[in-house]
Amino acid sequence: MCCIVGLHNIVRIITSYIQDAAKGKPKFLDYVSTIEGIIGVGVIWAAINMFFTDQIDYNTKYQIAGTFAAGFALIAFYFIDKFKSKVIIHPSKRDIYIRILTLVIIAIIAGSIMVINNSIADAKKIEYLGPYKAQQIGINRYLGQLDQISIIPHTVSLTPVPPDQIGDYVAANNDVLSKVRVWDWDAAFAKLKPEIGLIPYVDFEDNDILRFNDTLYWTASMKPILPSSVSAENVWYNQHFVYTHVDNGFLTLDAHNGTIVDSSHFFKQRVIYYGEGGLFTDTWAAYPVGRTTTAELNNASYSGTGGLNVAPPASQLFEPNFFLSYPTQPIHIMRYRDIHDRMQLLYPYFQYDLFGKQVSSLPVVDGNKTYWLMPLIVGFDTKNVPWSVSNPYLRLVGYALIDTYNGNVTLIKTGDDFFTNMFYSPIQGQVHYHAIVAQQAT
Repeated sequence: MCCIVGLHNIVRIITSYIQDAAKGKPKFLDYVSTIEGIIGVGVIWAAINMFFTDQIDYNTKYQIAGTFAAGFALIAFYFIDKFKSKVIIHPSKRDIYIRILTLVIIAIIAGSIMVINNSIADAKKIEYLGPYKAQQIGINRYLGQLDQISIIPHTVSLTPVPPDQIGDYVAANNDVLSKVRVWDWDAAFAKLKPEIGLIPYVDFEDNDILRFNDTLYWTASMKPILPSSVSAENVWYNQHFVYTHVDNGFLTLDAHNGTIVDSSHFFKQRVIYYGEGGLFTDTWAAYPVGRTTTAELNNASYSGTGGLNVAPPASQLFEPNFFLSYPTQPIHIMRYRDIHDRMQLLYPYFQYDLFGKQVSSLPVVDGNKTYWLMPLIVGFDTKNVPWSVSNPYLRLVGYALIDTYNGNVTLIKTGDDFFTNMFYSPIQGQVHYHAIVAQQAT
């Protein structure tokens, strides 16, 4: 608002000068007074905003006082010069020197006080900095929800086991020792990689640790890629009509003993049409409506609810190649098959990239269907929160379930706090919600 008012007055000054100059009577003192008023209001507004800075210390009050003093001095000069401009056209050199000297004196006084305070703070760090650091710690504990964490000390004692009793000790604690995760990410990835073999149209995208039936498994998800053997003239057709999916999208390795497990034991639905990376990110997929034969990989024929039918001429506006290939036939088109792009389009108010990395998603199952489980995180800038030091305010409000076959999105609300309900309200009529209210332990 201040910028609009300032811009309006600047335009008015320019217009007045042009009109007055045309008459040979430019009123320079009137223009100067208006500029003083504009700058004074801007300086006062800046001083008000300094109450809401993210860093506050022992010098902040002097910075605010000095800024207010400069702003009110400029406002005072505005009224004085505005009154004089009724009879005087040009400002005098004496008045200009007085205004400059006033602002310089204010800056020197405020600056000197802050320099002295810095010298004292160097000698008395705890006395001067302590209260402000305590405020920063308190605010950031709240922003990070550290105040809700309970610390429970756990004393671990080591009991030596005689060498001749080690076998009996291992047998007695087999239920615990058998659950220890031995295989890490790199080892699991290295062992699962050869399972792809010489298949040229799939590649690994990610490797996640999952728990099924009280056992940990490394589960590698895959993405479709375009084989290097595809000739240049066939790239477009193969990208959109052939390599549309991954027919066996998950490989599984027991994280305890390193044995490869048949993924069908856990994932009934292993075909992926909506996933991460590869052609999911790069291209859209399509097929002609009413097809009797399929061009999709391994004779697959998509029959899900993802995408929509687009009839000519809309299909030809979307893709000019359809004008020659399918001039009269409707095309079923599936776009935004990368789950991050899909969520960003549908729910842009959640955070999908944090600290330079994409938010990770996990494959989960409900017994029949397979979904991508993606956390829904809201984030707010804290540059106007006192003592926040601009640390971001982040809250997990729920999860999104993205169907790997149909692309449908279901949101899960995991809390009943203010921010969760704030984001829940505008979208509860758009999608089906599963409200799972977190139970607090008493």
